[in-house]
Amino acid sequence: MKSLLIIFCSILFQLSFAQNQFKWETIDSTTKSKEQLYSLTKMYIAEKWKSANDVIQNDDKDGGVIILKGLTQKFTYKYLMNYHDFTYQYTMKFYFKDKKYKVQLEDITCHSHYVVANKWNCIEPTENTSNKIEGMSSEKLTEMMAALKKELGAIFLSYNNYIYTSKDKTDW
Repeated sequence: MKSLLIIFCSILFQLSFAQNQFKWETIDSTTKSKEQLYSLTKMYIAEKWKSANDVIQNDDKDGGVIILKGLTQKFTYKYLMNYHDFTYQYTMKFYFKDKKYKVQLEDITCHSHYVVANKWNCIEPTENTSNKIEGMSSEKLTEMMAALKKELGAIFLSYNNYIYTSKDKTDW
């Protein structure tokens, strides 16, 4: 439990914004081998995303890397007297070697923004929520960015939890 708290704090500490885009990275050690980490990561992806084969862009077991491109759930916000639906896409990279792994989340961009059935300009992730964007108040933009951070941060926490709580699947 203490290690999960440390991991969570390190994730929040390492949160940075590069060119107005969120970017997370965490590195952690474990007792698991590279092969175990690879297998657990594949199982995690299969359980977390609806279609693992569609999101995985690169799967290199020998090199110790899996890269996927994902899409957030739909965020719905009411402003300008309408309901606005947003989705964001991202790239997640899992690196692993014996007793160590690294996870990176980057390239977070707006995938779509719809009002009723009409497509609108996207609102990219931003650190500066004091500016009004397309008439959206800074409070609403702050709320939206906080929801995006929470959803993406939850991926890190659930992955770390999965790695630490998973037992060797061969001992059943």
